[in-house]
Amino acid sequence: MLQALRRRWWVVLLCALVGLGAGAAAAAVVPRAYASTTQVYVSLAPDATASDVLNSSTFVEQRAQTYAELVQGEAFERAVRDATGAATAPELSAQIRDNTVLLAITAEASTARLAQTEADTAATLLIQRAGQLEARSDGTASLQLRVVEEANLPEVAGFPTPPVLIVLGVLVGGAIGVAAAVAAARMNARLRRRADLEDSAAADRSTWLAPQHPGQGSEEHASTLVAVHRQLVTAGGTDGQAVVVAGCTPDDAATARAVAEETAGTLSRAGVSVALVLLDDFSRRPGLSDLIEGTTAPGVVAVPRADAVRVLEAGSKPLRVWSATNAEVESTLKLLFNEVNAVIVVAPPLISAQPFPATAYARAAGAVLLVGTQRGSSRRDVETALETTDRWGVRSHAVLAPRPPAQHTRAEEPVRDRTTVAAR
Repeated sequence: MLQALRRRWWVVLLCALVGLGAGAAAAAVVPRAYASTTQVYVSLAPDATASDVLNSSTFVEQRAQTYAELVQGEAFERAVRDATGAATAPELSAQIRDNTVLLAITAEASTARLAQTEADTAATLLIQRAGQLEARSDGTASLQLRVVEEANLPEVAGFPTPPVLIVLGVLVGGAIGVAAAVAAARMNARLRRRADLEDSAAADRSTWLAPQHPGQGSEEHASTLVAVHRQLVTAGGTDGQAVVVAGCTPDDAATARAVAEETAGTLSRAGVSVALVLLDDFSRRPGLSDLIEGTTAPGVVAVPRADAVRVLEAGSKPLRVWSATNAEVESTLKLLFNEVNAVIVVAPPLISAQPFPATAYARAAGAVLLVGTQRGSSRRDVETALETTDRWGVRSHAVLAPRPPAQHTRAEEPVRDRTTVAAR
């Protein structure tokens, strides 16, 4: 949640500002309510009979409860409205104070003066009504009510006050902003900027490639990729420079191939002979599958590009490429290293509906370069891919690259660039 708030703080701020505006609007629109309270004392009348005095405690408590219910009735509220001349009936409430016979009558109104008037009027009418109900045939009464505390004139409105509405608006808006930021982070965890990798399990093993602008060239990309390649091949302490390049997701396949080709081209221009092996590029020409099977005599067909990178396609036997054992893959790499100094194997994505058994190639090479697409891959995709290579026991590093532009297919490459090289 902290990561989501740090990256989407503006969502929280925007929602808090909206809540502030809503609270201010509510403070201006919601009518203010003033409450005034008067207290009425319920007791036995001086001329109460002996029977009334004998049961005075229960008698008075029952009468007080009865009059509290009477005050809150609709008929009584209408009577108060008629007596005060108010436009609407007041909101009256009555409560017996704990362990007493004091009846507190509260009136709420839109103005302080009206609330005070309605509370006093309610107490006066209640005393009159009690006199009528408690009167006896001989003109005496067993109970009397009298006001012991006049209705007060409220100085401030009751809840919710304008400051409270504003604070509530900010708090509610901020809470909604936090929920929205967290929900957005969970629903859309795509990597859009370098900061998205911070505080993640992939942070120390990932490299962010800055987007290229038209006419800028790929010097920065090339130097970064070669540095990552050197880091992977030297970390194992071996002379071999074989690296498997694979996308983190199926959507990253084109980006992974572009990264592999750019790395191979840069190494070739630096004087390193490179073989670029395409595991998922099958054709009728002899290729990797024939080399694995040992049917090539005496060599394999490769496609040297303009930058002298030797491209080795998968060949005509897909099953041999997919089912090759670790020993067969290691033997094939040794054959390639007789011809070149570095081998870059372009493998299908690691995360796919039909999992690709890249374990043999990755273990034989000892290093895997994982490729994610900026604005396409999520942090979880990269972390899952790194966890997969960790289970294989191989070195791995992830790069996040911008999606490459549309490229020509191999069928569109000039035929004159195709030559035959021997692989002993």
